[in-house]
Amino acid sequence: MSQTTWKRRPTTARPPAATAVGVLAALGVIGAIFMALAHSGLDLPLVSALGAPRIVPVALGFAVGAVLFGAVAWAALTQASWAWPFAVATNGIAFASSVMPWRGIDRSGLPALVTLVALALLASRNGREALPYRRRDRGAG
Repeated sequence: MSQTTWKRRPTTARPPAATAVGVLAALGVIGAIFMALAHSGLDLPLVSALGAPRIVPVALGFAVGAVLFGAVAWAALTQASWAWPFAVATNGIAFASSVMPWRGIDRSGLPALVTLVALALLASRNGREALPYRRRDRGAG
């Protein structure tokens, strides 16, 4: 009777910082979709409680934000080569747009906090190592 030797597949565990950035970006997707619906004028029970006025350009801006945060989540969770700079840019724009103009702690506080945490994580050593930015070698010529 022969013995079968099982070889383990090499596993590369995703760094916790990359997972955290992906989860924070997923929260950004949910929040942006929620705000896009709130500003679109739809009469939904939870969305109507915000009392946000119907402003179509703002709703479109939040929809674009949802797509961008979705791309950040995907890039962070797959550790794409462009994940770090894209996540920094997206979270930076989201942070700036949540604090300027400041609409009060009840409306601007949570988005500002989530994006600030993501930016701090991305700026940390763990964040930079979890999502290494790999430039393509363009050659000498």
